[in-house]
Amino acid sequence: MPFRLPMVLLVVTMTMVLASGSAAWAQEAGGTCRFFPETEHYVCGVFLDFFDARGGLEIFGYPLTGSCHDTGHTGLRVQYFQRARMELHPDAPPAYRVQLGLLADELGYVFPPVHEDRIPRANTALHHYFPETQHIVSYAFLDYFREHGGIDIFGYPRSEFMYEAGRVVQYFQRAKMVWHPESALGSRIKLSDLGEEYLERFDPPADCDRLDIVPGGRTDALATVAASSDCRYFEETRHYVCDDFLDFFDTRGSLKIFGYPLTEAFADPTRGQIRVQYFQRARMELPPSEAGDQQVQLGLLGDELGRTFPPISEERIPPPGDDTRRYFPETGHTVEHIFLDFFRENGGLTIFGYPRSSMTFEDGDVVQYFQRARMVWDRDGQSGAPIKLTNLGEIYVERVGIPGGHADPVPPARHRLTGDPAAGQTTTRSAVQLKASASVRHPVVGMQSPQSLYVYLENQRGEPVEGAVVTALLRYASGHDSFQLPATDARGFTQLTFETRASVPGQRVIIDVTAVYNDATATVQTFFVPSH
Repeated sequence: MPFRLPMVLLVVTMTMVLASGSAAWAQEAGGTCRFFPETEHYVCGVFLDFFDARGGLEIFGYPLTGSCHDTGHTGLRVQYFQRARMELHPDAPPAYRVQLGLLADELGYVFPPVHEDRIPRANTALHHYFPETQHIVSYAFLDYFREHGGIDIFGYPRSEFMYEAGRVVQYFQRAKMVWHPESALGSRIKLSDLGEEYLERFDPPADCDRLDIVPGGRTDALATVAASSDCRYFEETRHYVCDDFLDFFDTRGSLKIFGYPLTEAFADPTRGQIRVQYFQRARMELPPSEAGDQQVQLGLLGDELGRTFPPISEERIPPPGDDTRRYFPETGHTVEHIFLDFFRENGGLTIFGYPRSSMTFEDGDVVQYFQRARMVWDRDGQSGAPIKLTNLGEIYVERVGIPGGHADPVPPARHRLTGDPAAGQTTTRSAVQLKASASVRHPVVGMQSPQSLYVYLENQRGEPVEGAVVTALLRYASGHDSFQLPATDARGFTQLTFETRASVPGQRVIIDVTAVYNDATATVQTFFVPSH
């Protein structure tokens, strides 16, 4: 169901004053602020100092609320983050004025003490027993505990390491550590989002859940959304698409043709104040008409970017009736074969305009330019479609720029990275930037022996990406093998077992891994060495 921003949110946003925000508290305390557009909140003063000094995003994640007085729970000034709650204890010594709430304890993650038989005789580099809670921290969990702040950050352990939902985890008073063996060395321990879990279960104090003021202001965009009859929020680029533009988007090809929105809709002063919205591959326009109605059109981005070519010679014009080729006298070019099929099947002139070149080679690709698009023939078939569209909208925005702040991200209804299911948003976290890691089971393996390839994929927030297409190219001295792995699972993980081919002993076999999710691609390499 499409999401519409409630009018009450607009009223709250429009009536906020700086004196009630996080920035005002920082001014009172003589501190500074940093704005996090990912969740539309500030972190200020001593909370910002603690954030920077004690691990930043890795330990705390993004802020989920502003700072506020938690009158119903602790009575202290607090701020919630994805993985923690910071608390200000003004009467404590300076080094302990900011402390972290015991979120795991408050969520009930407390387990029976370890059996006496398992208590080590002495603490070592591998094991440490904490009599305060009667639990042991070991191996990689102990390393991470010691290297990232110890008791001050994590509190005492509340369990030993154990299996939970297919992962090895360990609970502490303030945190939950999760072991990710598929990740790169040095990043295999990650912290669970206990702050998000706490707010989902208990809700934040009323004063904490208000919106912070966004630098530069985005009330114009929120006002537009509130006044619209139908809107959809795209978490991938943090923009809304509404009303006529949304209807055009849904009926004329959606993500396949347009990609994600790059701006809000706005009256463009450089185009006579007509309403426009930029997408990765297009600019939608809503010009007024003499009849009084308005119909969405697409801007001529190809023309505006100078992608025009001389017409073809007369001898190259195909004869009438050739169904595999079509000549357009308006621009003097021919569209043929696979490009013509794509042109006809996806909207023709309305979507692409007239051709501005015939089929041509460019940087090793077979391409064709149109008034509104650039088509590329995907000869390798890695994208799953024979024709791909170039992101002309991104190219235009980077080259020309957008007036005002209309390209700035806009918050969803509730400032949670997971979205608000009650408001009709999905909790799926999509990715526009990917990071892949890969490893093999046997760094050295016999020829024509079983080998396993492991691939882990995450997005720009460090979250696993599910459903990505992963391919592997193995480069032996004797030739190449290619495989498609199963789609990544909910952990962002996929694997494949295969038999190695005969090759030169001792000479590395390079594995080129490519992962594709929507329009994002990540590549990574690993290798193994064949033995006799």
